[in-house]
Amino acid sequence: MSRRTAGFGILLLFLAQTAYFGRQTWAAVLELRGQRAYFRNDLVSAWDLTRRAQAWGGERTRLDEHLIAVLLMGFNQRDVGVRIDLPMEEDAAVEAARRLLREQLAEGPHRASLWSYAADLSFHRAHVEHRARPIDLSALSEDPMQNLLPDDRLGLAALEKAASIEPNNYLYEELLTEKFLEYGTEPEAVRSCRAAVAAYPRLDGHTYLARFDLPSAVVNAAVAGFEDSLREPSLVARVEVLRDAGRLLARYNRDAEVLPYLVDACRLDPLYYDARIDLAMTRIRLGQWSEAEQDLKTASALSPEDPFPHYSLALARRQAHDDEGAIEELRRVRALGASETKVFVALGESFESLGRLKEAENMFVAATNIHPNDVSAWSALYTFARRHDDRRGAAKACERLATLKDVDEGMRQRCLEFSAGGA
Repeated sequence: MSRRTAGFGILLLFLAQTAYFGRQTWAAVLELRGQRAYFRNDLVSAWDLTRRAQAWGGERTRLDEHLIAVLLMGFNQRDVGVRIDLPMEEDAAVEAARRLLREQLAEGPHRASLWSYAADLSFHRAHVEHRARPIDLSALSEDPMQNLLPDDRLGLAALEKAASIEPNNYLYEELLTEKFLEYGTEPEAVRSCRAAVAAYPRLDGHTYLARFDLPSAVVNAAVAGFEDSLREPSLVARVEVLRDAGRLLARYNRDAEVLPYLVDACRLDPLYYDARIDLAMTRIRLGQWSEAEQDLKTASALSPEDPFPHYSLALARRQAHDDEGAIEELRRVRALGASETKVFVALGESFESLGRLKEAENMFVAATNIHPNDVSAWSALYTFARRHDDRRGAAKACERLATLKDVDEGMRQRCLEFSAGGA
């Protein structure tokens, strides 16, 4: 081979590589622009740019998944009532999503994220059908699972497939729990909730646990999930797991059950402020005043700049009829910079209990001066004035309350009766 031929071949190879990498670079730019359009919720541009990235030689599998995500984003927003443009008519968009998912699952049936996408698409189809179909009460079953549409069942099956592929990924069990709660199927929600919490034992990681109307069986399942997680190695600290189990039970007023979890948390880490303060508040609710006081003293030493332990100590001492001690703690609260209405009201009530009425009045008035738009401050001043037959002070408080919003009807009525010369 002559030098000229070899040189020409090298030139062709160089040009081919340059063209290839140029196409790949431009495809990457288009893909990035498509992602930016997606995140600013411009789904039409996101679709077009992603398709152009494919045409320029971008990686097909990844870009197909981006296209599926674009369509599902539009479906999800439409399902909650958001008016948003899709890249095509909805029926065509649903068919495009089905085709893309079918192709992706044929190539990668082991990918849990694809099964989750398939679930989203099925739930969207079910949502559209539910809206279009009138409810026939005579055909409804007492078993919620019997009332599901075929697409509802397909969505659940797809999520269960995703959960089986990635059993340590709590997200899929989390989505199943939310769906089962939505459908009213408690036994299935219990199973998924326990698995989700065991996989990720953090209270703030599970949105439905923030509710206050969960069935007791689901609450118990979540607590069991926290306990399951304690039996396995975890990146979540054991003390946080114990604290979160206690907080969940406290949310449902099950304070007697809260106590062992928080006691164990404080024993495990005596310097953990959150668990200590939660334990103190639980003991206050249970009426264990002396134990609560010790916990609050420990908490205040752990976080000396935090006024909350001192405020809680004041409440505990007032409960024990130690108003002098309560005033001392409340003065510490003020020294730490706290100026909430409740602090001044507590000081006023403590002074009043000791018969130091002028100092008490000063505290109630201070609350209204610092928080002139706070209904509770003016209500406390009115109540104090009425207790001591101070008609001028009561009239001033009522005059101000009449200008404020969110005054409860009882207080408004008392002011009207007072202004009319009644009690």
